[in-house]
Amino acid sequence: MLRPLEDTLIGGKYLIRPENQVIVLLPKLHRDEAIWGPNADKFNPDNFTPEAEASRPKNAYKPFGNGMRACIGSQFAMQESLLAIGMILQRFKLINFYNYKLTIKEANLFKPDNFKIKVEPRK
Repeated sequence: MLRPLEDTLIGGKYLIRPENQVIVLLPKLHRDEAIWGPNADKFNPDNFTPEAEASRPKNAYKPFGNGMRACIGSQFAMQESLLAIGMILQRFKLINFYNYKLTIKEANLFKPDNFKIKVEPRK
């Protein structure tokens, strides 16, 4: 839940006062078609190019939550994932041997469904 520091008009029609609280539903925020386009439920890497990021509102993407309740390990998680991807790409050639098309499996987390890839060591 969030509350503004001063009277704030959202979208030109919703006045939110400091004594009001607003709940931001992050899964809905991350699927807003006005920002992410008509296929907001589909992963599109083009949404994360520097140009795309510069063109969207700064608070349209909050993968680790918000404010004092945000994930305290977010920077560590981002650094760790960059290192892991870098090490994989440095050491292996990735081969999409059966023309995989991304489909999402949703349990506790979102993950690729039936994802398999072949690797060859790099020289």
